[in-house]
Amino acid sequence: QDLAFADDVLYVADVNGVQVFDVSDAAMPQALVTDLVLPGSTQTVVVAGDSVYATGLAAGLSVLDISVPEDTFEVTTLDLNGVKQLASLPSLDELRAKIVGLVQAPATKIAQVVSAPAAKVARVIQAYASKNAA
Repeated sequence: QDLAFADDVLYVADVNGVQVFDVSDAAMPQALVTDLVLPGSTQTVVVAGDSVYATGLAAGLSVLDISVPEDTFEVTTLDLNGVKQLASLPSLDELRAKIVGLVQAPATKIAQVVSAPAAKVARVIQAYASKNAA
Protein backbone atom coordinates (compact mmCIF):
# COMPACT_ATOMS: atom_id res chain seq x y z
CA GLN A 1 0.00 0.00 0.00
CA ASP A 2 0.95 3.61 -0.57
CA LEU A 3 -0.39 6.88 0.83
CA ALA A 4 -0.60 10.42 -0.52
CA PHE A 5 -2.05 13.57 1.04
CA ALA A 6 -3.63 16.69 -0.46
CA ASP A 7 -4.74 19.18 2.19
CA ASP A 8 -6.97 17.21 4.57
CA VAL A 9 -7.58 14.35 2.17
CA LEU A 10 -5.77 11.01 2.27
CA TYR A 11 -5.47 8.79 -0.82
CA VAL A 12 -4.69 5.13 -0.12
CA ALA A 13 -3.58 2.60 -2.72
CA ASP A 14 -4.79 -0.92 -2.08
CA VAL A 15 -4.99 -4.14 -4.08
CA ASN A 16 -8.32 -3.11 -5.63
CA GLY A 17 -7.63 0.52 -6.44
CA VAL A 18 -7.77 3.74 -4.42
CA GLN A 19 -9.67 4.77 -1.31
CA VAL A 20 -10.21 8.40 -0.32
CA PHE A 21 -10.56 9.68 3.25
CA ASP A 22 -11.25 13.07 4.83
CA VAL A 23 -8.70 13.33 7.66
CA SER A 24 -9.48 16.89 8.76
CA ASP A 25 -10.40 15.31 12.10
CA ALA A 26 -7.55 12.85 12.63
CA ALA A 27 -9.42 11.16 15.47
CA MET A 28 -12.41 10.44 13.21
CA PRO A 29 -11.37 10.02 9.55
CA GLN A 30 -14.32 9.79 7.17
CA ALA A 31 -14.36 7.57 4.10
CA LEU A 32 -15.23 9.60 1.01
CA VAL A 33 -14.60 6.98 -1.69
CA THR A 34 -14.06 3.29 -0.93
CA ASP A 35 -14.90 1.59 -4.20
CA LEU A 36 -12.68 3.16 -6.87
CA VAL A 37 -11.45 0.01 -8.59
CA LEU A 38 -8.45 0.34 -10.92
CA PRO A 39 -6.79 -2.20 -13.22
CA GLY A 40 -4.02 -4.27 -11.68
CA SER A 41 -3.02 -4.18 -8.05
CA THR A 42 -2.49 -0.50 -7.21
CA GLN A 43 0.97 0.04 -5.74
CA THR A 44 1.69 3.77 -5.81
CA VAL A 45 -0.32 6.99 -5.58
CA VAL A 46 1.04 10.48 -6.21
CA VAL A 47 -0.90 13.75 -5.91
CA ALA A 48 -0.20 16.58 -8.37
CA GLY A 49 -2.64 19.47 -8.51
CA ASP A 50 -6.17 18.18 -9.10
CA SER A 51 -4.94 14.73 -10.11
CA VAL A 52 -3.79 11.52 -8.52
CA TYR A 53 -1.51 9.28 -10.53
CA ALA A 54 -1.78 5.62 -9.55
CA THR A 55 0.36 2.77 -10.81
CA GLY A 56 -0.48 -0.89 -10.64
CA LEU A 57 1.30 -4.15 -11.32
CA ALA A 58 1.37 -4.63 -15.10
CA ALA A 59 -1.52 -2.16 -15.42
CA GLY A 60 0.29 1.03 -16.36
CA LEU A 61 -0.75 4.44 -15.07
CA SER A 62 -4.21 5.57 -13.99
CA VAL A 63 -5.08 9.27 -13.78
CA LEU A 64 -7.76 10.30 -11.31
CA ASP A 65 -9.60 13.62 -11.08
CA ILE A 66 -9.62 14.78 -7.44
CA SER A 67 -10.93 18.31 -7.95
CA VAL A 68 -13.88 17.26 -5.77
CA PRO A 69 -12.41 14.61 -3.44
CA GLU A 70 -15.73 12.95 -2.60
CA ASP A 71 -16.37 12.60 -6.35
CA THR A 72 -12.92 11.26 -7.27
CA PHE A 73 -13.09 9.39 -10.57
CA GLU A 74 -10.78 7.74 -13.10
CA VAL A 75 -10.05 9.95 -16.09
CA THR A 76 -7.95 7.46 -18.03
CA THR A 77 -5.56 4.57 -17.71
CA LEU A 78 -2.50 4.23 -19.91
CA ASP A 79 -1.18 0.74 -20.54
CA LEU A 80 2.57 0.15 -20.47
CA ASN A 81 2.93 1.14 -24.15
CA GLY A 82 1.01 4.34 -23.48
CA VAL A 83 3.31 5.14 -20.56
CA LYS A 84 6.36 4.57 -22.78
CA GLN A 85 4.93 6.87 -25.47
CA LEU A 86 4.16 9.53 -22.85
CA ALA A 87 7.71 9.28 -21.52
CA SER A 88 9.13 9.75 -25.02
CA LEU A 89 7.34 13.08 -25.59
CA PRO A 90 9.59 16.16 -25.64
CA SER A 91 9.67 18.39 -22.59
CA LEU A 92 7.84 21.70 -22.48
CA ASP A 93 11.13 23.57 -22.97
CA GLU A 94 11.94 21.45 -26.05
CA LEU A 95 8.49 22.14 -27.53
CA ARG A 96 8.87 25.88 -26.91
CA ALA A 97 12.28 25.87 -28.63
CA LYS A 98 10.79 24.07 -31.65
CA ILE A 99 7.97 26.60 -31.89
CA VAL A 100 10.41 29.52 -31.70
CA GLY A 101 12.50 27.89 -34.44
CA LEU A 102 9.43 27.43 -36.63
CA VAL A 103 8.40 31.05 -36.13
CA GLN A 104 11.89 32.45 -36.73
CA ALA A 105 12.65 30.41 -39.87
CA PRO A 106 10.11 32.15 -42.15
CA ALA A 107 11.07 35.57 -40.76
CA THR A 108 14.74 34.88 -41.53
CA LYS A 109 13.88 33.77 -45.07
CA ILE A 110 11.71 36.84 -45.64
CA ALA A 111 14.57 39.07 -44.48
CA GLN A 112 16.95 37.30 -46.87
CA VAL A 113 14.54 37.65 -49.80
CA VAL A 114 13.85 41.32 -49.07
CA SER A 115 17.53 42.17 -48.65
CA ALA A 116 18.72 40.21 -51.72
CA PRO A 117 17.36 42.60 -54.41
CA ALA A 118 18.72 45.61 -52.53
CA ALA A 119 22.15 43.99 -52.39
CA LYS A 120 22.00 43.22 -56.11
CA VAL A 121 20.98 46.80 -56.91
CA ALA A 122 23.84 48.10 -54.74
CA ARG A 123 26.35 45.86 -56.58
CA VAL A 124 25.07 47.01 -59.98
CA ILE A 125 25.36 50.67 -58.93
CA GLN A 126 28.87 50.03 -57.57
CA ALA A 127 29.90 48.30 -60.78
CA TYR A 128 28.45 51.13 -62.87
CA ALA A 129 30.23 53.73 -60.72
CA SER A 130 33.50 51.82 -61.00
CA LYS A 131 33.10 51.56 -64.78
CA ASN A 132 32.45 55.33 -65.14
CA ALA A 133 35.37 56.20 -62.86
CA ALA A 134 37.78 54.27 -65.06
